[in-house]
Amino acid sequence: MKIYKLKIDVNKYKGCYVVESKLSKLDLEKIDIGEQLNFCNNSISFKYADEEGLILGDVIKCWDFGGFLINDRTRNILEMNPKLKIQYIKFQDDFNLINNLLVIDALDTEKTKFEYFENEIISIDKISLKKMDFPPLFQITFPDGLVELDYFVTNEFIEYIKQNNIKGFKFEEVWDSEKD
Repeated sequence: MKIYKLKIDVNKYKGCYVVESKLSKLDLEKIDIGEQLNFCNNSISFKYADEEGLILGDVIKCWDFGGFLINDRTRNILEMNPKLKIQYIKFQDDFNLINNLLVIDALDTEKTKFEYFENEIISIDKISLKKMDFPPLFQITFPDGLVELDYFVTNEFIEYIKQNNIKGFKFEEVWDSEKD
């Protein structure tokens, strides 16, 4: 089994910037830690980045904070998959912020190589995961209980995206159970 980090293809597809936000910085920091959020729809408006030669995809990167913005077509497709645990927060136009709600304890802490700053884990240099059945989309916790902000996906998720012709995601292989 292979696990991939979910990314956005920023070399091919446009990004955006926040123009107005009714959310506080604290609210934005709560995105992507596995908790249901209580935001109002249309709490944030954005403008597309002026990136010559790039096209608008089904997924766009917001340069002001983490997370993925997906269009309504993509939202409808993802909502049909019962294995995905996602909260959708409506933005302007037909875009929605996705907030993953599935966080698992999957790190093999004996084999994972961490990067430290002042004795605190700040990132992962080389990931190693426990042997288990992974959900299609998930996040992981660090040994101290903090949630890694990156989203991870399986081949099942990638195939679902390809079958539905969703444009804008990019997948970076981070772990192969056969090589671990």
